[in-house]
Amino acid sequence: TVVSGRPVQRAASFAAKTLAIEGYDIDGVTTEVTMRLADRQGNPVPDGTQINFTSEAGVLLPPSCIVSDGASGCTVVLRSQGTRPANGRVAVLAYVPGEEDFVDANANNTYDSGETFTDLGNAYRDDNDSRKFDEGEFTMPRAGALACSGGISGRLDTCDGVWGPVDVRQKINVIFSRTAASISLVSASTTTLSLTLQDANGNSLATDSDISVTSPGSNCVGSTAILKNGQATAPMRE
Repeated sequence: TVVSGRPVQRAASFAAKTLAIEGYDIDGVTTEVTMRLADRQGNPVPDGTQINFTSEAGVLLPPSCIVSDGASGCTVVLRSQGTRPANGRVAVLAYVPGEEDFVDANANNTYDSGETFTDLGNAYRDDNDSRKFDEGEFTMPRAGALACSGGISGRLDTCDGVWGPVDVRQKINVIFSRTAASISLVSASTTTLSLTLQDANGNSLATDSDISVTSPGSNCVGSTAILKNGQATAPMRE
């Protein structure tokens, strides 16, 4: 019989199905975001575990989801709407009640006093990517006030020095790309054309953007490429 435990930080991951969506100028564009979890033994967390989400902009549908069917994770949708951050980078935080990682020195599968553990500070959503908590950013308050680095998405000097419950957390940025594109020439030869493509904020164009390459030469044929993960290839041929 496999007995599931609470989520731990080292086993948590958070990802978006599409990292760049055309959501800066257009309402209703969506991407899925998924948090995946495990306990300290690498087992699935119990069904019924609730994962919570919060975003700097847009709306999360729904703002939480329940782990079920042994999936040890769940998915919600981020939709573009409302006020966008000026730089188009939307911070999204996922968090769930869990426990701090520890080194089980005597292999009894429980924490014992004196064993090494990872003391985490209060979880927060780093909207401006400053790597520190700034006024106005979302945070999950706890009682800790001891000096510490805070750990992953953790506030500086908010540890409690005691092993126990913690908000397991991960944060990602989803790009709300602008519709208008900026194209800069990097290099060109008779066979290769290298360009930098970005939106008006200097971010990636939306994933799956169509990029057309044409030549005015009477014996040349253009081609079309699809932008995937910020890269596209469009060969030219005579």
